[in-house]
Amino acid sequence: MTHVSAEAALLRDALETDSEEEFSREPLGNGTVAGFRVTEGDRTLAVYVDTSGIAVEAETGLAQEGVGRIWTHPADPHLPALAAAAFGSAAQTLLARLDIAGVEAPEMVAYRPGRRAVLKVQTAEGMLWIKIVRPRHVERIVAAHRALRDSGVAVPKVRAWSPTGLLVIDQAEGTPATHADWTPAGLVDAVERVRVAIGATPTDQRTRSAALTRVDWYADRLASLDAVFGERASALRAVLATTPASRETTVHGDLHFGQLFMNADASEITGLIDVDTLGRGDAAEDPAAFVSHAVASWALAVDSAPSAVRRLADLVATAGERWGRDPAVAGRTAAQLLGHTTIALESGHRERAERLLVEAEAWTSRVGI
Repeated sequence: MTHVSAEAALLRDALETDSEEEFSREPLGNGTVAGFRVTEGDRTLAVYVDTSGIAVEAETGLAQEGVGRIWTHPADPHLPALAAAAFGSAAQTLLARLDIAGVEAPEMVAYRPGRRAVLKVQTAEGMLWIKIVRPRHVERIVAAHRALRDSGVAVPKVRAWSPTGLLVIDQAEGTPATHADWTPAGLVDAVERVRVAIGATPTDQRTRSAALTRVDWYADRLASLDAVFGERASALRAVLATTPASRETTVHGDLHFGQLFMNADASEITGLIDVDTLGRGDAAEDPAAFVSHAVASWALAVDSAPSAVRRLADLVATAGERWGRDPAVAGRTAAQLLGHTTIALESGHRERAERLLVEAEAWTSRVGI
């Protein structure tokens, strides 16, 4: 008998359908938000089942108190500004109020249900970004941009924002680090300089990123996908629970080279984006995020050109040499790699998931150093 998840069972009961296919799942609040493709006649809908228990201002779908809620994308009840902003006419109207002309239809580039969405919009002035977040987070993000700019960190300007959870943000200056001609040592040096500047930024907020708090969820999720992966991940829990704390400072909370823009010779960082998670936290969080994303990029690129693979491998080695001797960084790196392993296995990339889990195990072994 095929196992039916609790979320799929709730969906089947609510919609009286059994033609669903789960395509995403991640922790949210005290539960989970799971995405399903549901076929209705000749249409395929993206439907989300949310058991987070997080209160919303207004429901946009079906809700069962104490059980969960179901909505169809883009009517995310946590992100009330999303449904309107996702359509071209609404984006054009919004940006026209800012005297921005030549607005094309927006393109969704990222969506984390219940958390945030990012759309890019080509205008006569160039590219602009529309970010949709939970309404209670929007002022925090605006304040983070302002504080970082005041500290000399090159973050893009917020053009406008709304209490409904919508921000319009300028394009960051420079070339995305993912396309820049950096050297591993040069990039790590540049990241360290940005870390110092971020650390000197005053804030009374706490970071919303803490890799170690998600280890149990990752291990349980891996176990639900594959027994062997689950056993290996569970074996890491006890060790990762002993990961020491480092000093407290202001951290980005999700620092990796996908968040960075660089100057022409790739010697300096000219833009830092996605500062939603900025706040006081453990100083080991940011280097752990950077190293784990570098490892994940290497694991993704192993079938690419050998030069690209070597470059990423050198970046991993260089970043590990700079920050990885600290057990506080090592444990948080391993925790983040469990998250990358989960994503790879969920998407059916078993070989990549194996590479990532081996790396998580290796970094866990450094916790006791």
